[in-house]
Amino acid sequence: MHPNLKKLLEREEGVVYTVYEDHLGLLTCGVGHLIIEGDAEFGQPVGTSVSADRVDALLEADLGVVDEDCRKLFGDFDELPMEIQLVCEAMVFQLGRSRLGGFVKFRASYETATKVRPFGLSFFPRVFNYFGCGLWVYAEVVQLLFGVMLFHLAFP
Repeated sequence: MHPNLKKLLEREEGVVYTVYEDHLGLLTCGVGHLIIEGDAEFGQPVGTSVSADRVDALLEADLGVVDEDCRKLFGDFDELPMEIQLVCEAMVFQLGRSRLGGFVKFRASYETATKVRPFGLSFFPRVFNYFGCGLWVYAEVVQLLFGVMLFHLAFP
């Protein structure tokens, strides 16, 4: 798992210490954790408090699933540049393995893109740090660049 994934997700999703409805009306808590049967929060009304320890435990469990799913979806996951790993992990967190795996053009584009192997990305963090930009700006730019590359490969 990318060492900055947790911080990126906390920033993107936010950290909510109550049960709430996401944009689809699904009960959620913590860092975008979809409440499912078996969770202590299942059946609890919107606004129910969730402790910081519980939020951390849910996120750690979700990240474990993301890590496992990335290895199933992308056989060469550990060989990918860290920047691409971060993008793939964030996408799996947002969409889940089955939904992301169902994007046939994405899979084909990924296979093509990883054969080409983006190069030179490792110098970007130094550039962003030099100009005082944080990791978040860097991660978003890398995600955007990789997404544009995949889009162009999928829709020539």
